[in-house]
Formats: sequence, C-alpha cells, structure tokens
Amino acid sequence: MEANEASVGQMVQTNRYFHGVPPGTLGVICHDDGERLMIAWYLCEKPLPNLTPASIAELPDDDPQCPLRGSLDKATELQYFDPA
Repeated sequence: MEANEASVGQMVQTNRYFHGVPPGTLGVICHDDGERLMIAWYLCEKPLPNLTPASIAELPDDDPQCPLRGSLDKATELQYFDPA
C-alpha cells in the first residue's frame, strides 16, 4: 500500500503478521496524524463497532465497544497492508 492510498475510512487488510494481527485481517484507518496511522482491527472476538472511523479513534481503551487498535508508521510499515 502506498501513502497516498491511506486515508481515514480506508479499509485495509494485512498481508503478513503485524504486531500479533494475522495475515488477511481486515481493519479500517481511523486516524492519520501525517506520520502515523491508527488502524482498528476487525477480529471475531472483538468486531468493529457501528461508528465512524473518527469516533472509533476517540473511544477510550476501556470502553466495551473499543476494538483492538494499532498504530503504524506511514513511512516504514505501510508495506504490511493492502487496500481492502
């Protein structure tokens, strides 16, 4: 995936293990600060809530709706993702 393809709301899929997230896992980019992206992962045991990506990014970690989220460096880690 290229940096110009990455924007808030974009669905992505891992193409290899990434910080414990298995290949083929779907996620949504929910925050972009220019250097890092936050991705909320769709996992069977913790699916994505029916919220906007920006709202997912703002959920506190202890909120029952909060999915697994991960942060990645746009310059070095986008290679682990494909657009979904």
